[in-house]
Amino acid sequence: MASVQTKREIHPLCYEHHNEMTPVQLRLKTRINGSKSPAYACREPSCLIRYTKPRGYFMPPGGNQLEEEITPCVTCPHDGTPMYLARVRRDERSFRLWRCPECNVSRTNLGSLLASA
Repeated sequence: MASVQTKREIHPLCYEHHNEMTPVQLRLKTRINGSKSPAYACREPSCLIRYTKPRGYFMPPGGNQLEEEITPCVTCPHDGTPMYLARVRRDERSFRLWRCPECNVSRTNLGSLLASA
């Protein structure tokens, strides 16, 4: 019997403001296997940070972004999918938990892999 895989709901955080991003409609070609990939945007009105599963974090062209701004690119060691920032700790400012939207594996900025249930 084949298992049916349901779409996993993700909750990416903005890597700059650490707030949960909101689903948005983007005019980007983000189709994989014939289905449209969800896009997310930071809730801060002036923030241009976006996230999609196939592309990861990015800023749309034409924005007032600084050239030296570095967009994080953390990829899943299992399938190469761009991971999203899933958790930060207010009491431990350097902590970052990244999660793969496809296989749900997590890793910290310290490099450890965690299997998600």
